[in-house]
Amino acid sequence: MPGRAASVVGQPSSGGGWVKWAISGGWISREKTGRVFETDPWDGVWGRRPTLLCAHFWCFFATWPVSFVEIAGIPLLVAVLIRMHRNWRYVLSMLLQPLFVAAASFWVVQLVSRWWAIGGQGQWLEQAGQVRWLWALGLMWPVIQHRRSLAVTLGIGCLIGNATQLSQFLHVQLGWPVPTWDRAADRYSGWWPPVICGTVLVAALGLHLPGLLLPGPVCRRLLAGLACVVTTAGILASGTRGAWVAGAGLIVVCAIAAVVVGRNRGQQGNGSTAVTHPNPSLGEGLWKRRAVAITVVVLLLFAGIVGWQFTGGSIARRFELARQEIATALAKGEYRTDTGARIGMAIWAWELFRDHPWGGVGAGVYKPAVQQMLSSRGVDASGQSVHDHAHNGILHIAATTGLAGLIPALAVIVIGLRNAWVLGTDRWRRFGAYEWAPAGALVGLLLVSAFDPVHLNAQTGALLATLLGLCPSFVPHSSPPGMRSPGGAG
Repeated sequence: MPGRAASVVGQPSSGGGWVKWAISGGWISREKTGRVFETDPWDGVWGRRPTLLCAHFWCFFATWPVSFVEIAGIPLLVAVLIRMHRNWRYVLSMLLQPLFVAAASFWVVQLVSRWWAIGGQGQWLEQAGQVRWLWALGLMWPVIQHRRSLAVTLGIGCLIGNATQLSQFLHVQLGWPVPTWDRAADRYSGWWPPVICGTVLVAALGLHLPGLLLPGPVCRRLLAGLACVVTTAGILASGTRGAWVAGAGLIVVCAIAAVVVGRNRGQQGNGSTAVTHPNPSLGEGLWKRRAVAITVVVLLLFAGIVGWQFTGGSIARRFELARQEIATALAKGEYRTDTGARIGMAIWAWELFRDHPWGGVGAGVYKPAVQQMLSSRGVDASGQSVHDHAHNGILHIAATTGLAGLIPALAVIVIGLRNAWVLGTDRWRRFGAYEWAPAGALVGLLLVSAFDPVHLNAQTGALLATLLGLCPSFVPHSSPPGMRSPGGAG
């Protein structure tokens, strides 16, 4: 029956095959799912094109302030519900996605952990309430073949945030009567709080780096390079040290990945050793690549000089202060400074996990649980700097939900990165380097989660869910209208 979207397919025989089969969602029939996509029209009254437009609308606003984010999802939800007489055929292949199963399992643990929460419910309702973004993993599934353009739209939406940073800069530095926000004098984060700004922009940098680093049209690489320059300047201007470190690490990771991907690209073909032919266009292409590289380097140097002129003193002061606070925390156990508190909260999170390894202390009660633990040791908890979370994603999950939450969280990370890598490898030669954009953004969020739990905040939680929604186990191999084929992929 054409309407059936998924079924259990052949099972592997080896142990390693079982792991690969489970991670990749081998129980979902690619053939039947592909037929659903092929037979569902794009145009017409009940076509998928309105859903695609609403998905772009959602991606454009997904990183904006929370009030915009909450409203932006409504059109997509309505578009999906209106054509439910067709969309029901997608439901099974979406719900059976390993990534969706792992994410749903994680949030179920968050919700039910209130029953064993220590020290009251605390911030349980606020933290567990981020489950509302889970819908983003599924509602874009009917239009997932346009994941590249959706990723580009997501990146453009982030650039609007950079414009608000510029607005704040003009107001503070030049006294221009433009909209501004109440921020510290040396932290230009625009309409985002500084920490959220750094997190979002690290992910945005991951969206654009593949477009810059991977081979392709000169225009695309120049635009991606310009977006990288603007985003990097925004990260520096945010004054968020964790984002600075994560951004630097992301650039290194993406550069290494681009070398690996580019080398594999050169080895593609019929499997035989490539033969070099005298072709004038090859030399022309080489000069174009060199011109792009030189232009991007000049832009980066210019941006670096300008950025250091305005933020260099702040960056140097904040790193020196962090160095002093880390040394004091490690030598004297002083955890009441800004950086020292983060070290202390990481240590306390580990101790909570050690004492409650199976279910943790409960979602949303990290702060009261730490205060209770310190008081039981005779330490004055009121004199310690304890926040609502541990400033480290993995440690916070381990402390609050134990292995019950840690296992599905790690599964989300592994499956999400696996899917992003597989889809990028499979699709970028046909549809362009921005097929790698969700992978770069997910790596960016993973790196910045070492300093802040990205799944807890409404804005970064919506961004995380959107990126995961762009990374299913597979994308059906059909050709929706508007997709560009190999020759002109950007």
